[in-house]
Amino acid sequence: MIGTTVLSVFARDLDAGENGEIVYSLGEGEGHHYLAINPKSGVIQTAAPLDRETLSLIRLDVIATDRGEPPKQSSALVEIGITDVNDNAPIFEKVKELYNISVMENTTLPAVIAQIKATDKDSGVNGKVHYSIAATSSVPLTIDYTTGEVVLRERVDAKSSPLAVLVRAKDGAQPALSSTITLMLYVIDINDHAPTFIASQKKIFLEENVAVGDEVGRVYAIDEDSGDNGVIRYTLNGSFDFSIDAESGIIRTATSLDRERTAQYELQVTATDQGDPPLSSSTDITIVVKDVNDNAPEFPETEYNISLSEETPRGSQVIVLKAEDKDAEQKIVYRIEHMDRDVVALIDLGEQGALLTLSGQLHSSDHLIKLEISATDQGGLQGRCRVNLVVEDVNSAPVFKDQPFAVRVPEDSPIGFHIVTLEAEDKDQGSNAHLTYSIDSKEFGIDNATGLIILKEPLDREQQSSYLVTVVVSDGAVPPLNTTTQLEIIVDDVNDNAPKFSTQNYTASIPEDIPVGTSFMQVSAIDLDIGNNGIVDYFLNDSDSSAVYDLFSLDRTSGTLRVNSKLDREQYPIIELRIFARDRGRPPLTSSSMITVALTDVNDNAPKFDQASYDLYIAENSPVGSTVGTIMATDPDEGENAKIQFRIFGGADAKLFDLEVDENQPGVVRILTRAEFDYEAKNNKFFLEVQATSGQLSSTVVLRIHVSDVNDNRPILSDFIVLINRFESETSITQIGMVPAFDPDQNATLEYYMEENQLLAVEKFTGKLVLKSQWKRNIDTQFKTCVSDGPNRVCATCRFIHVYLTHDSLREAATVFLPKMSLDDFWDPPVFNRFRQSLATLDTWEERNVFIVGAQHVGEGVEVNLVVTDRGRLVKSWKVEDLLRSEVKKIERLSLMKVEVVRDESCAKEPCPYYQKCRQTLKHVDAVDVYQTDSFIARTVKTLKTFVCECPPGFASKLSFSVPWIAHKRFRRKRKQSAMAVEE
Repeated sequence: MIGTTVLSVFARDLDAGENGEIVYSLGEGEGHHYLAINPKSGVIQTAAPLDRETLSLIRLDVIATDRGEPPKQSSALVEIGITDVNDNAPIFEKVKELYNISVMENTTLPAVIAQIKATDKDSGVNGKVHYSIAATSSVPLTIDYTTGEVVLRERVDAKSSPLAVLVRAKDGAQPALSSTITLMLYVIDINDHAPTFIASQKKIFLEENVAVGDEVGRVYAIDEDSGDNGVIRYTLNGSFDFSIDAESGIIRTATSLDRERTAQYELQVTATDQGDPPLSSSTDITIVVKDVNDNAPEFPETEYNISLSEETPRGSQVIVLKAEDKDAEQKIVYRIEHMDRDVVALIDLGEQGALLTLSGQLHSSDHLIKLEISATDQGGLQGRCRVNLVVEDVNSAPVFKDQPFAVRVPEDSPIGFHIVTLEAEDKDQGSNAHLTYSIDSKEFGIDNATGLIILKEPLDREQQSSYLVTVVVSDGAVPPLNTTTQLEIIVDDVNDNAPKFSTQNYTASIPEDIPVGTSFMQVSAIDLDIGNNGIVDYFLNDSDSSAVYDLFSLDRTSGTLRVNSKLDREQYPIIELRIFARDRGRPPLTSSSMITVALTDVNDNAPKFDQASYDLYIAENSPVGSTVGTIMATDPDEGENAKIQFRIFGGADAKLFDLEVDENQPGVVRILTRAEFDYEAKNNKFFLEVQATSGQLSSTVVLRIHVSDVNDNRPILSDFIVLINRFESETSITQIGMVPAFDPDQNATLEYYMEENQLLAVEKFTGKLVLKSQWKRNIDTQFKTCVSDGPNRVCATCRFIHVYLTHDSLREAATVFLPKMSLDDFWDPPVFNRFRQSLATLDTWEERNVFIVGAQHVGEGVEVNLVVTDRGRLVKSWKVEDLLRSEVKKIERLSLMKVEVVRDESCAKEPCPYYQKCRQTLKHVDAVDVYQTDSFIARTVKTLKTFVCECPPGFASKLSFSVPWIAHKRFRRKRKQSAMAVEE
């Protein structure tokens, strides 16, 4: 704003009169036209609007000229830095408002597709540009907040092209200024879609007499690609009897069809696009050819020759004839068209054909009878065949005489043993009456002439107890006639098999508390013999004196094993018994077997955890499902009684955790997280109870889960001020404070660094600040200070203010009161700096010469003691206080705080005699105050308020202190001397 006061300059001329009157002016310099100076007061104000982007620093000379003759002048260099105001929006580098970007449809994601760049003429945060996408709906792009790099993260179909995206560039000010550009994304199509069939016929029916070239069906496919990638051509595979139009997909017949040749076609139609490379897809089509009656029924043979005996009885089956019709679903009717003699009848079996049966008696004189059979379909088409019946003469077969149908033979009979003789007779004469015997058995043989049956192989009744053999007797005719009979040969038993147990090792598992008398097993032995030879009795090994045989009893007949006395698994966990099985043959045969009895445990022990309680640890930020640790429980029982089931039983934080059984380690479970934990959060210790159950018994254990810290936070360090007040009597200063750094991570180990200087140092591992020397002067400077937790390093500026105090400086200390302010508020760098800067405007003082001696909390505010120097000399406290009182509104406006000059309470009762003037002052106390915040370390000396009595200005000090009060006398001021006199 034009007319804004920038600063005031002050020059002093020791001459008097016009020689001492000063006129201020501005010299030539960069930016001089922006400023104007009051020639009398030296106040510099703005004369034109400022633009930091055009000129950020004004450097010019201020000239002070007296009115003497000749005039004399001096100059001083003034540097005015123009602070930035956010008055420029970011500007995109490209002039065009439209960015055109082309990407392939199959671009590998994520892909950087553009680099947006905008600049902001402002400085600092006002000129720092951030990028974002201004979209109300989801877009497939993201832009880097800092660099402007545009990344394609989702695939965009070419059909969605072009895609317009609004990109915004915004500066870091509050409120921020922004600019936008439109990013046009063009997606280049690739052949990534194969043709897709739609509304295609899957099954087509047509008659076999359809004309060549007729349309029988059509397929249709679409392709979501564009251009050649979406042009489709059709091809047909599976048969040359059909063709397809490459462009329309119409299917036509390419040749005459014959259902009897091919009743059904399985075709494959392929749709191929014209991309490079081309993509294709296929569909299957079934064409069913319907029948047309164009074929007559046909018999497999045109002539059949059948021989029949003259003794063939009426009703006998002669032959079954079946004609085939290549046409579909044709019903065939059979009939006899011609027959030499009426001796055959026809029975129509429908789909099974026609059955010819003998309906009359045959004679040997007939020799040959001819028949003609016809088969006619529903369309009247007919096929025929001939049947020739040849009548043959009959030879009588031999007949067995009365014979036994069953014989018995001992199983230990020797080879060659005569079993039985079978006899037959034949009524024929000559060779037709010559008989020959045969038998179908490898175990037995027969005499061909006599019919004597003998034993050829050893017998074993247990393998086969009887045999049913067939004996055939044939006559000598050509061809011969024969008769068969069956003979049962029964094998009688011999005691040649010992009993055999079903297994050689029986096992049983019984609980140790099984009641006495309980049966728990039945053994079984099989004797393949029969009768007494196969009856089995069971015994325990009575020759063994072991006490375990007294624990059980074995039933002789049934083989049932029972508990005979109380069992104890701890004494006999495994018991082995030998048992015997003996038959009742003469002599008896015996076999043995072993029984192993395992006594199972009774569930009388609860699971036991290996610890009374658990303390487990999980690192913060561990992902959900991470393993916190393992716990284990054991059960001294066995088998199912020792199987342990785990569950989270309770606890305040039970829902935050899960259990997972370790399949490789029975009894071990892992504790898993169901949430992520933050050590810096309010709660970093969790409790839950886990229960282990075996059967009806259970036990619980308490788990304390601690979240351990991970170095995941940067140290916190802001710019800070170190104020050191040193009194002249102090020999050394040891107590200053610590670098005000903080790391939210408790496990973080901080290291401290400070820019090399001659004044102040920091201990690397403690952050403790140490003075390098005991300076006897005032210092105001700054250093770069850093703190590191290992991976992270943070730096800030340390402003170092060293104030050297003497008794004289405390004597000239002024005191002000700041109502409704706390020490934390006052020792805040912006507040502290504004306060000193506002005080410097009371006169031609410099901010660095306004020294804060101390600050104390008093009532509802802060009382501040301060000392001011001007050109190396102390400014009297009364002058400071007078200026404060007169300019208090200005001070409050500049410092943004309420300010009150402290009333001189010590002098209120007029303690000074002889007209001496009482003045409040401060007295040093041998102690210090150290006050530290996150951004301020103040080491101030402790003082006491006191007063001194002084002669008023212009009076002799000796007289004012030594002359007592005399009535009716008064002080008199001498003109040229600083002395006092008393007159009558």
